[in-house]
Amino acid sequence: MRVPLKISLAATTLLLAHSLPIFPTFPLLSAAAHASDSPEAVRKTSPKELADRLLQQGIQQSNQQQFETALRSLQKALTLYQELGDRQGQWRTLNLLSGTYKKVGDFNRAIEIDQQTLALVEPYGDSQEKAIVLTSLGFTYLQLANPTKAMAYAEQGLTVARAVQADALAALNLSTLSTVYSGLQNHAKAINYLQQELELARSQNNLPKVTKILISLGSTYNQLDDYLKAIEFYEQGLKISQERQDPLLEAEILQGLAGVHSNLGQEGKTIELYQKSAEIVRKIQPPPPIERSSSRMDCLPLQRIEAQSFMGLAQFYIDGLADYNQGIAQYEQVLALATQHQNLCY
Repeated sequence: MRVPLKISLAATTLLLAHSLPIFPTFPLLSAAAHASDSPEAVRKTSPKELADRLLQQGIQQSNQQQFETALRSLQKALTLYQELGDRQGQWRTLNLLSGTYKKVGDFNRAIEIDQQTLALVEPYGDSQEKAIVLTSLGFTYLQLANPTKAMAYAEQGLTVARAVQADALAALNLSTLSTVYSGLQNHAKAINYLQQELELARSQNNLPKVTKILISLGSTYNQLDDYLKAIEFYEQGLKISQERQDPLLEAEILQGLAGVHSNLGQEGKTIELYQKSAEIVRKIQPPPPIERSSSRMDCLPLQRIEAQSFMGLAQFYIDGLADYNQGIAQYEQVLALATQHQNLCY
């Protein structure tokens, strides 16, 4: 009887939400072990120990943004695990390889790795491991703008996740499906999956996730011209964000509400909400930027949201009120932000 692979679901589902690899836990190597990389020392190391060491090195190199070096270490570890018939080692290494390829933007190679992982776990039937790799495939095809395959894998991942009661994975697949159908302008199906995702997030008391789903529902109903429903969902999200003292989400929701009131032709309310959103962002103390190995700074969500408020006002003044002077003034605010901050995440 085959024994299914064992791995922490909490660790793996966090990977899929951020397109990061799974980082299995290994004891850190001692300084002496790192110093013993001479050919003689390697000959005394068993293949399993060497594979584990390479895997640990790959994890550390990936965490240090040394992706090419990490990929080489992980590929060597995978070869050893395959020669040893170590399924657990193969599973861990394949997941790390997939995540690392995603980090460098090579989604096609990540898919090839995921397909190897799927072949490894499929003989065991429905399992958390199978749900994880199907979820990863759905998410990756979403990044490649391949809605057909994204839907196919996400639907399979959702079925398996529900069968093994992996709620976190089910939520990720529901998110992929709602995003795909929203992109295809199939709003009815997008709303259906968003409602399922909302129910799951509420059952887990995941308020940040609940708020984001409410924003998506508000936006979708706004696109359907169902403005009362849009306002209802936005206001639910606004209440939660205020109770949680999350000004960034509050500002984003106020922008969404401003867009709805703009569609309703409510001039005063629209301007008030856009201005309030920008004011909230200005009061937030931004965290220090993080320098990445690619020599670019992290994008700036605070300034992005502030710029979006000015852009919303500009479009409202020009399209809604034909007030071109005010519209140009708002666009100048956007230009000033873009000049001051190079990474507005557009």
